[in-house]
Amino acid sequence: MQRRKSADGHQPMNLIQVLLALTLTVSCIQAESIFSPDRNVRLDIGLETGKPYYRVSFEEIVVVEKSFLGLAAEAEDGAAEGDESTAGWTELQTTRQNIDEKWKPVVGKRAVVHNQCEQLTLALKRSAGNPARMNLLFRAYDEGIAFRYVIEPSDDSGRTLRISDDYSEFAFTGDHQVWSYQHERRPLGPDRITDLTEKRAYPVVMKSDQGYWIAL
Repeated sequence: MQRRKSADGHQPMNLIQVLLALTLTVSCIQAESIFSPDRNVRLDIGLETGKPYYRVSFEEIVVVEKSFLGLAAEAEDGAAEGDESTAGWTELQTTRQNIDEKWKPVVGKRAVVHNQCEQLTLALKRSAGNPARMNLLFRAYDEGIAFRYVIEPSDDSGRTLRISDDYSEFAFTGDHQVWSYQHERRPLGPDRITDLTEKRAYPVVMKSDQGYWIAL
């Protein structure tokens, strides 16, 4: 059976091609961006094939490439609330908020802390797997970025969930020099990221070959 051509001579798309195009479009949601107050730090947030991700740029230089996020949790009674899969999420909504507030810490090096940033909350759900709902809170500051997980159990039982694994990724764009915390002793390093053979304790400080510094 031959396909009919349109008036301009092009082959018309059939239903399968249309559905495939729609599927590919939906599977990769357009990323949203938030910025630090001075506009030097940019944080891109999106959802790709059901996996939430983020990307960080500083002065238009990509510092952290696309990095995926996810958690695994279990209830106090041992019932599993998650697995190693970080996929299967769909977006419910995003909300934005500009935060500009000051507060006085009880102890610390500063008498007043100025908390100023742009925040985006990404609300997610999934039909299979637990937790069934999760909010990801992202913030962009002049000094850097922050993100936080807010998870909910799959039911209204009020059970306490214990985080069993953190699958947060940090896809750095170079083989940076690394110094890491060693309690009260001299910090470990400098080492290159590719030379690390064992786990290191936080905080970790890195220096890129371009001269910028990263604290994790």
